[in-house]
Amino acid sequence: RFKESVSDYEAAEALFLKQRDLKRAVDSRANRALAVYETGAVKEAVKAYREIIRRSPGYADMRIALAAHLWANGEQGEAESQWEFACNNISVGCKKYQDEYWVSSVRRWPPTMAANLRSFLRKSGKEEASK
Repeated sequence: RFKESVSDYEAAEALFLKQRDLKRAVDSRANRALAVYETGAVKEAVKAYREIIRRSPGYADMRIALAAHLWANGEQGEAESQWEFACNNISVGCKKYQDEYWVSSVRRWPPTMAANLRSFLRKSGKEEASK
């Protein structure tokens, strides 16, 4: 189902860009990147995460996703930096991302990314900080 959703998110992004709704276009791009990650095209997804962050530095969802990916790939220092930036410099912060139910059921992150985030939170001690 994630492969099919990639084209849906591309279509949504194009529609929002046509309507000049940049916020929703970025949301569609971010959702597409998460879906691409789940299809196994990890390099493409991570490139998209970084591009979204470059264009929208305050986009917490992509910073948290990048942190989860980096942690899962042994890049703890950069993962911590992305997490801390989201927590301390973005108005929405990181609190919601410490709630597994919210990430999986409300935000609806794909299973691999949700598992990467869960691992990051547990192994880095961030989970304990939220309780």
